[in-house]
Amino acid sequence: MPLLVRLRSDRPAVARALELLRHWDEVLSRKSAAASIFEVWAAQLHKNVFALYVPPKARAVFGEGSRAVLIRLLTSPDQAFGKDPAQGRDALLLQSLEQAVAILEEKLGPDLQGWQWDGSTT
Repeated sequence: MPLLVRLRSDRPAVARALELLRHWDEVLSRKSAAASIFEVWAAQLHKNVFALYVPPKARAVFGEGSRAVLIRLLTSPDQAFGKDPAQGRDALLLQSLEQAVAILEEKLGPDLQGWQWDGSTT
């Protein structure tokens, strides 16, 4: 969550999602729009980050990795994220959030405040 502080988006829905996440109490309550955003975003992050490290043919064996490994890779980005690892990491964080918002808009509609997390959103 601390990595969100520097992120900005020109897309209104993504900017609103960022604000909801920044002010979220980190409780996965059923009626929490931020919880739904977080869970779908985390799933996208897993896919996108581990795609940098695991070749496509090996993904069936290694999967998308653990949350602990994901956090380590994001807090200490290396050259897998590009020439400027921190900038590449931030771009991937934002890309994953944009993907999460698109998924949620498709499944739950355009009103972010109406999004609810019930465990089936991811």
